[in-house]
Amino acid sequence: MNEPSRASADTRYGTGLEAARPYFEIIETALDGLVDGETYFDFLADDFVFEFPFALPGWPATIEGRADVIAYFEEYGDRFQLDRVDGLVTHLSRDPGVVILEYQSHGHAVPTGGPYSNHYLSVIYIKDRRIVRWRDYWNPVEVLTALGGTITLP
Repeated sequence: MNEPSRASADTRYGTGLEAARPYFEIIETALDGLVDGETYFDFLADDFVFEFPFALPGWPATIEGRADVIAYFEEYGDRFQLDRVDGLVTHLSRDPGVVILEYQSHGHAVPTGGPYSNHYLSVIYIKDRRIVRWRDYWNPVEVLTALGGTITLP
């Protein structure tokens, strides 16, 4: 008999966070040994800052504090369900406190049922073995398209 998968046997993220589980797991793998803690949220400093330079209008460009990041991800499942996150490439910068990750997500948009895939480049700043800042670059056109929005060209 096969062992249960980590996803099915592990309840550390609770029901409100399950939609983003593949994201959490790839980040935990990428940062293993570079930060303290067992889970994605353990990695974050209390005063953590999450930045989205390409945020869509009406979406947060910045989220400050671990508690607010948890609240953000609790609502993630209202928008997206991730099936997998892959293509991980980890770049260690010359600055020992900076890590750059490349990865891709695959799943679907919950409101439309349409497919959702995106590519990410995350610049992560670590101090005292906790993440203090995260700049997340992703393609807003992919988000808008999956959610059924339209793109108007000039």
